[in-house]
Amino acid sequence: ITGTLPSELCIISKLETLYLPDTLDPPYDDFDLDEMKDWCDSLSSPPSHQPSTSPTSKPSSLPSLSPSTTEHKENIARDEERGAVEKLLMALGVDEYINNETSHCKWNGNTCNEDGFVTAIDLHDNGLNGTIPSEVGLLSNLQHLFLDGNNITGTLPTELGKLSNLQYLRLNDNLINGTIPTEVGMLSTLIQIYLHSNNIKGNLPSAVGTLSSINEINVNNNHLDGDIPSELWSLAQLTHLDLSANNLHGTISNKVDSLTVLKTINLSSNKLAGTVPAGFANIPYLQVLKVSNNELTGIIPQQLGELYQLEVLDLANNFFIGSIPSDLGALVNAAILLQGNDVEKVAPLSLCSNVRKFDLLNDTTWCPPERKWLMYFFSEGKGQEWTKSNGWLDEFTSHCEWYGVMCNEDSKVVNLTLGNNGLSGRISDTIGNLTELRKLDLHDNDLKGSIPSTIGNLLNLSDLVISYNELTGNIPETFADLSELKLI
Repeated sequence: ITGTLPSELCIISKLETLYLPDTLDPPYDDFDLDEMKDWCDSLSSPPSHQPSTSPTSKPSSLPSLSPSTTEHKENIARDEERGAVEKLLMALGVDEYINNETSHCKWNGNTCNEDGFVTAIDLHDNGLNGTIPSEVGLLSNLQHLFLDGNNITGTLPTELGKLSNLQYLRLNDNLINGTIPTEVGMLSTLIQIYLHSNNIKGNLPSAVGTLSSINEINVNNNHLDGDIPSELWSLAQLTHLDLSANNLHGTISNKVDSLTVLKTINLSSNKLAGTVPAGFANIPYLQVLKVSNNELTGIIPQQLGELYQLEVLDLANNFFIGSIPSDLGALVNAAILLQGNDVEKVAPLSLCSNVRKFDLLNDTTWCPPERKWLMYFFSEGKGQEWTKSNGWLDEFTSHCEWYGVMCNEDSKVVNLTLGNNGLSGRISDTIGNLTELRKLDLHDNDLKGSIPSTIGNLLNLSDLVISYNELTGNIPETFADLSELKLI
């Protein structure tokens, strides 16, 4: 059917509904019959109930019925959206937020754009109960959905995948159960997804690997199982990944270094096995690496010491073997957590000396404190110029095996004999921390400066030989406490 609407339509007095094709000129949607009545009344010569017989008469066309305009379609969409918001609020037990007298854009938690479409719903920490209805999928303009920190139950509706403009999805800290629908992979604009601290089970769907815009994924503290999908390692924009406190198993992929902008990754408290990929060292901005409380084995990759921006390295409570890489001593600003493994029970000297937040720092088995005091003695005495310095500052050699050092059965230094050995510089104050020292022989060297008063702390000292040096000043008053001293 083509052409225009004839005025003879006005004689159909009992017309209730009129459906019009798009082929009319201009096109019309189903229009309000009240408008048609107004038009009929406005005609100066309304048609009679008998058809015209005049060969020259031409029927009038309907000039101003509601056209199929963008505005008209948007009104329909807004009404549909309002209904979807009503369904959501009722399903979450807050139908009191619904106000039939105002636009849904003014309801609590809603934000709309200038065209009156909902772009954000923020009802976090609001005491919500109930479930998320399927009608949420009708909110096609939604960019932010924040329902975190409530008591929402039920499953995640598959219709979430219809939210084609969604960027931020926060449903964490609820009581949501069921699985993560694969339709989540349809959210191509998604930047952040928080589902942590719920009761979600099943696999992490591989469809998550299609979220090309995603920056943050947090699903920790759920009941997820299965392997980590390989597709996850291809998310080039991912900066934060938290899969901790689940039941994930399998291995950590060697493709992890594909996540080149990753800043934090937490895989702790799962059932992951295998080794830690050395490829982590190829992620230049990595700040947090947590894989504790798993079933990881093998050696700790020395390449991890190249992660100079690292703030946390948590490898605790696994089954790592071998020695702790001395390279980790370069991570001076990081918290390094290694307890609960099967590595050799002596930490490298640099790690014990340089990393203040090493979790085994105060364990004398792993980090013998006297080793550190001797390191300072070596440094201030210009040990690199000594005639003999075998073993000194070796990362793993016991300080009791260093040249000139003798220890008791408790690995406490009792003799330090370095006479005529090319020492220069000064005697370090840290010598006073070797409290079991009985003999200190530094004669015939080139030591300068004053005699440290801390020597007075060596209450077991019986032999002190520091002659033939270039020491200056007075004998410290603290020497009066050296009751065991016999030779000076």
